[in-house]
Amino acid sequence: MSDEPFIPLEMESGFYPVRNLRLKYTNQTDMYGDGLFYHAVETDYFSNRGDVLGIDYRYDSVKDINSISGSIWYLLPYNFAAGYSLERAIETEVTIEEKIRLIYQPACWSVELSSNYTPDDQIFMVTFRLANIGSPFGIDLPGGN
Repeated sequence: MSDEPFIPLEMESGFYPVRNLRLKYTNQTDMYGDGLFYHAVETDYFSNRGDVLGIDYRYDSVKDINSISGSIWYLLPYNFAAGYSLERAIETEVTIEEKIRLIYQPACWSVELSSNYTPDDQIFMVTFRLANIGSPFGIDLPGGN
């Protein structure tokens, strides 16, 4: 027997009412009879180019979060892309999290400049990514074909 408590049961349902539009509902229920404590409704619109516009709502009684968020991911010319997201608490009108990203991504590598703000922290990052670097050297890395 284990003394570890059961994790909450999570249920998701998704619906595509029209092409390129996704609606998703997620909830979590306590395994000890306390009922539903987490609800999230997500909407995303995907353009044919790869742009994404999203609006989400989430309520979590355990973490005391009742928020709405919006995000956009926009493909720019010359292999650039930019993204922005903002999550705000509804009752207190406080920013929970704000992210800004700019990516340059040619064929097999990318560099990303990003900022992530929370009330407790501000992070600035430069991230370099290489794709398919192991294959020419005969190395099989996880996530490859």
